[in-house]
Amino acid sequence: VGQALGKKGWNVNSLQHPSCLHLCCTNLHTKDGTEKLFLGDLKRAVEEVNSSPEKYTSGTAAIYGMVNSLPDATLLDPVAKGYVDALFSG
Repeated sequence: VGQALGKKGWNVNSLQHPSCLHLCCTNLHTKDGTEKLFLGDLKRAVEEVNSSPEKYTSGTAAIYGMVNSLPDATLLDPVAKGYVDALFSG
């Protein structure tokens, strides 16, 4: 859902334990109609992900989903470090 919202121009962060999204509200979010625009985009993003989940099998959703399914939580730290290293290398 976060990736689908990103395609619509929203910047949300994926979190886990529990799986959720974080939206930092700023002054830009207080402008008239913004909340209706966000809620409409959120509804469409959920519908899109539910109807075509195969579109969201890579990127941050895949990383969070994979890490969240690890049976041994001690693997989280090296996986996260490897992801960040890969993200910022060349």
